[in-house]
Parts: sequence; C-alpha cells; structure tokens
Amino acid sequence: MSSTFLDKLPFLHRNVAFAWTVFFVSVGLTLGAAYISAGFSEKAEKERFELRSQEISEAINSRLNYYKQSLIGAVGLFHAKDTVTRSDFKNYVAELKLSENLRGMQGLGYAIPVDPQEKWNFEKRIAQEGFKDFEITPNHRRNFYSAILYLEPFDWRNQRAFGYDMFSNDLRREAMRKAVSTGKSSASGIITLVQETEQDMQKGFLIYVPVFRKGISEMATYETRMKQLKGWVYSPFRGKDFMLGILGSEDVDYEFDLFIGDVSKKENCLYSSSKVPFENHTERKFYKEIAFENVGQKFNVCVYSKPTNASLAVFWPMIIGGLGLVIDILLFWFLISLEKSRKQAKQLAETLEQQKKDLENVNWGLSQFAYLTSHDLQEPLRTVTSYVELFQQDYSDQVDEKGNFILTTISNATKRMSALIKAILDYSALGKAGLM
Repeated sequence: MSSTFLDKLPFLHRNVAFAWTVFFVSVGLTLGAAYISAGFSEKAEKERFELRSQEISEAINSRLNYYKQSLIGAVGLFHAKDTVTRSDFKNYVAELKLSENLRGMQGLGYAIPVDPQEKWNFEKRIAQEGFKDFEITPNHRRNFYSAILYLEPFDWRNQRAFGYDMFSNDLRREAMRKAVSTGKSSASGIITLVQETEQDMQKGFLIYVPVFRKGISEMATYETRMKQLKGWVYSPFRGKDFMLGILGSEDVDYEFDLFIGDVSKKENCLYSSSKVPFENHTERKFYKEIAFENVGQKFNVCVYSKPTNASLAVFWPMIIGGLGLVIDILLFWFLISLEKSRKQAKQLAETLEQQKKDLENVNWGLSQFAYLTSHDLQEPLRTVTSYVELFQQDYSDQVDEKGNFILTTISNATKRMSALIKAILDYSALGKAGLM
C-alpha cells in the first residue's frame, strides 16, 4: 500500500500552512460580510427612522385636520339654525361619537361674547335652565366677557369649565382674536385647561373657529367682525390624551416631542414620550425635526431614537460575524484534522510496507531453509532405499517371510518419506512464487 485515498485528492489541504491560509482568508471574508451587513443595516435603520418620523408627523397633521373639520361642521349647525339649543348641540356632538371617531378631543364646546351690561341677566337666564350656581368665571370686573355656554360631553371634567371666560386669559384671548381676524381656525399656545385637576395633570391647548352672523365680508375689519360675532366653536385638548388618540399607544418605536411654536423653549412642549424629556436629544443616534403649520399654529415634531433602540436588523452584522467565525473555526479544525489523518494514514501505509518487506524476507529464508533441508534429507533416504532393494535382490531367498515383510515395510516408509519431502519442496516453491 504505497498511497492513501487522501493522497489521491489534490484539492484537499495537504499541510498545516494551507489550513492557516484558508482560516485567515475565511475570517477576512466573514469580517467583510459583517461590515457590509452593518452598512446595509445602518442604511435600512435610517430609512426606517425617516419613514417612521414622517408617519408620526403626518398622523398629527392629519388628525388636526379631522378635528378642524368637526369644528367647522359645528359652525354649519349654527348657520343652519337661528337658535341652537343645548339639546341640539348635545345631539350633534353625540352623533360625532368623539370617543370612537375623534379620540383625543376632550370635548366640543361653544362660547359666546357677553356684554358687561348683560352679564347679570345672562347668568340668571342660565341659572333658570337648571344650573342654579352658574356664573361667569373668573368673577373680577373687566370690559369684555365671554362664557362657555355648551360643552359636550358634559362630564365631571368638562363641567369644571362651564361658564369659564376664556377671553380673560392671554393665550386663549390671542387665539380667539386671531380666529375672529382671519375667520379661520386658530389654536392657542400651551395652556393648562380649566378641566385639569391634581390627578393626571397634562398640558393642553384649544382650537377655535369663529361663528359669524350671515353676510360677513372677508375684507371686514376686526371691529366689524367682533360686532358680527355670534361666538366661537372650540375644542379643548389634553396633550397626552391628544397623542394617545392619534397613535393609539405610547409604545412606539422611537421617542418624540411635540412642540407648539419654538422648539428651543421647554414651555412650548405639549407632549414628550421620553422618560427623560428635554435632555439633549440631538446627540441620539437618529434625530429629526419636522415642522408644519395647521390651525393657525406652527407645530414641531422632534423624533429621536431611544437610547436602547436595537431592532433585529441592528444585530444582523453581529449574528453574521459570530456564525461566520464559528464556521471558520470548524473549517480550520476540519482541515487540521484532515491533515493529521492524512499523515497518520501515510505512516500506517509506510509501516505496513515495511512489515510486508520483513515478511517477504522471513518467507524467503524459510523457503531456502526448507529447500536445502529437503535435499539433505533426500540423500540418506535414497541410500536406505537402494540398500533395501539390493538386499531384497540378493538375499530374498535366504530371508523368511517375516524378514521380507520388514524389508518391504522399510522400503515403503522411505518412499513415503521421500514423497513428503518432495511435497514440502513443492509448497516452498509455490510460496516463494506467490511473494515474487
């Protein structure tokens, strides 16, 4: 056996140096694949972040449009009827199904301007409707009053705002005046709603849409518009409820802050999904500001990645690198084992070859010994056979029957011995030929 099966496969690794070469090349390829995968993962994650940021911004903008349209619809109710009763307004809001269709809207209300000279009569009339403790608040004297007349649903939280003069507050008054001046929807800045209590307090804002008497001109002055003003349809919003109504949950892929106005002022932040709001979020891995205008205000959505943002795509490079290194190590171990097996097989073949040669030498010696020994043994046998034959020829008549039997037996025995020695010679010659 001069060669092994492994020796006949030239593409297999024949030495340790080649195995190390393959190992380093495979590790290089693995690291290269992990690096390329990391690049693709980073790009995919950035695109996902950009898309999600746009989705959040568009969701807020779109929902503001829905809210605005519901307020405009309420304005249509006041244009359709000369007098909208409390029951009419309640039925209208009930049909809107705020909790299902306009989640995040705290309610829908109607506020009217009140002449200071008519304030007492107005409060008395509302008290006669069944609200005996009704009064316009705050109750200090001023030149202009407004009052929340309707607010649905008329639950315990909204009842706290019933009769409140929103025109008495600077931020509310600014938005109410802007709505009158433009004839369009106008949102206030960040405020604390009258509905708030110490329990689950949230920042809020309001959207106003003016209701004019018919025939108001778009070119009319502010003073003229105020004279033609019937009131404001409005809606209050609580920041957290507003965002949950839009996104459905606080558990989003990324964190974000919603600002009304300048993002550099903390007081302009309506809502933050971050557990550590107002830190330097621009240092996060991903950060994006998206600004848009709606309901007369500038909104800014600041979206940023969480400190522990890590999707499966981020782990793919590590997974690829780890599995690749494991495979590289196993391949290296296989090549080293293959080389070791090849060497062991080669050593075994060499050992067997040497044993074969030694056996041949032993067999040759034995055959030579048998050959020489058989020749030496044949000579005395031939002598014995010859003398027995001569004795029988010359003295057979002088020997009795028993003596002839003995001589015949000796002759036959020597012949059998000679035949046995010849057979040994033939076998020795046959074994020698087989090993040639």
